[in-house]
Amino acid sequence: MEDEPPAYHGKKYPPEIVADAIFAAIEKRIYELTVPRRSLQLVAARVLRLFAPSILRRGMAYMEPVPADVLERARERSRRGKRLGDPDES
Repeated sequence: MEDEPPAYHGKKYPPEIVADAIFAAIEKRIYELTVPRRSLQLVAARVLRLFAPSILRRGMAYMEPVPADVLERARERSRRGKRLGDPDES
């Protein structure tokens, strides 16, 4: 469950596509896989990651901003030695 609703309102693919890709990557021992393969946005993101990672990070922050209070809660959890999903988290 997400703390905040997603800011991205573009096309989202069904989780089955991602699950199938995960299994294919495990079976074929592939470390990186773009799914769906012909998505212009994802191919562009991979190119940017190689040649202009700071532009990619800024674009991702713009498309899916993380509110300051969510970051602060994550930092506080980290200071307490907790990770996301740890039981007994308040």
